[in-house]
Amino acid sequence: MIYVLLLLFAAGFLVKLSDIFSDGKKKKKSPTYYLSHVSGILYGIISGYVIVNYPVLAPLGIAVMLSVLFTKKIDHPVHFLGIGSSVLVFSFLGLPRVELVPLVFFLCGGAADELGNDLANKKRIKGVVGKFFSYRLMLETFALVFSAITGIWPVFFSILLFDVGYILADRIQRTRL
Repeated sequence: MIYVLLLLFAAGFLVKLSDIFSDGKKKKKSPTYYLSHVSGILYGIISGYVIVNYPVLAPLGIAVMLSVLFTKKIDHPVHFLGIGSSVLVFSFLGLPRVELVPLVFFLCGGAADELGNDLANKKRIKGVVGKFFSYRLMLETFALVFSAITGIWPVFFSILLFDVGYILADRIQRTRL
């Protein structure tokens, strides 16, 4: 399981890296343009691999993809490459059987996370609740509740390590500017 958590850490890091490299007015032929695409494809392949090979994590992984699609949070073609790479992995390796209740549960958590973050960014939610949503803690809370009820702790630790990778890439980028 440590191997999977390291993969998810790497996926989170690569998601943020693709954000960093695709933001701003980068020229299409620049190295960062290509790096954004490579990191998008890599995080998609890693995510797809984890979803296919670790069915206990599949509802969470699929819900994250669906929630960003449903809430229209994909803001750059690089992320379509990421999701497309995952779908390509699914087409080659197949999808595991996914239980509907956990999928819907995590889909609600992911959508609440995305929508709450939007409201916090627009200052429509303030204070402690605003901070909670600005740090995107709703999905982690859903995963914690799910893991506490079911005893399936890899679910909580997977989203936690993914987010640690994402936050670390963000922090590294901020210190370099």
